[in-house]
Amino acid sequence: MGRHDRIAGFLGIRAAVALDDRVGTVVPHVGHSSNRACWQVDELWWDLLGFGNLQGIWAHHEEYASLVGQVGDLYARWAASHLACWRSRERVVGFLRQPVAQELLPGALVWLAQQGGSGTPSDSRSEYENDLAALLASCWSRHEQTIRRSRELTQAMHGLLRGLHQNAVAMQVLDQMASGTDGP
Repeated sequence: MGRHDRIAGFLGIRAAVALDDRVGTVVPHVGHSSNRACWQVDELWWDLLGFGNLQGIWAHHEEYASLVGQVGDLYARWAASHLACWRSRERVVGFLRQPVAQELLPGALVWLAQQGGSGTPSDSRSEYENDLAALLASCWSRHEQTIRRSRELTQAMHGLLRGLHQNAVAMQVLDQMASGTDGP
């Protein structure tokens, strides 16, 4: 059984073809000109990639972390074309905070920085920013040396943190990065 078949089975997907290397041809791409189109397509993707019900799927399955890491390329390809949608950004940040997604970090910071965009509705912004700040603080704490050694990761981290300029946790991590002190 291949890695895509295993993750498809875990997610309860009957047709593993949805997770093979031709994933872009299985579900037609719908542009993100309206949030409604974004939601319809991305809701399907959220379920396929395990973002749909974070507490239900991932809360008790940390043993799948290596499997999630093995299909990191699939997550990266999805992120490149779907993170312009604010609801997808919210889902990804929530997913990346789960123990099962730890093998995707810190590389996933680059996806968020490149595709982060703007446009989070004001009623969701504070919660999203708090979740993102918590993710960044945790990532810094666990992967400080890896981030410091990579210019791309350092730039991604700085960009994401600067975007949270009024968040106390984000400002604390920026200070730690500047001073060279360890994460929280």
